Amino acid sequence: MSGSPDAGGRTTSRWKGIREVAEVGGFVFWVFACLVMSVVFVTGAYAGYEKNRKIAAQMDALEAEIARLRARNDALRREAEALTNDPVHIERLVRRHFKMMRDDEHALEAEE
Repeated sequence: MSGSPDAGGRTTSRWKGIREVAEVGGFVFWVFACLVMSVVFVTGAYAGYEKNRKIAAQMDALEAEIARLRARNDALRREAEALTNDPVHIERLVRRHFKMMRDDEHALEAEE
């Protein structure tokens, strides 16, 4: 009768074949599971890489904008300081923008 244990407690050839198939099937299952997990991991890692790359690009753009705004703020501070404390600068602006002159000066008109 096949499938019954022999004197040593081992199964006969029919059960042995089924067990070998199950072992091979288990091995295939674990290989497939590892492949699936690898794909999931690589996909997730790539998505994280892309997200980090985009964030890094945004940070670079924001840092450049901050540097530009700081330079503009410094220029405006210097201009405010000059308008407050530099009479030569104030006179130059008044003459240029309002076409003003001192009482002892005369305007010359150029012929075209």
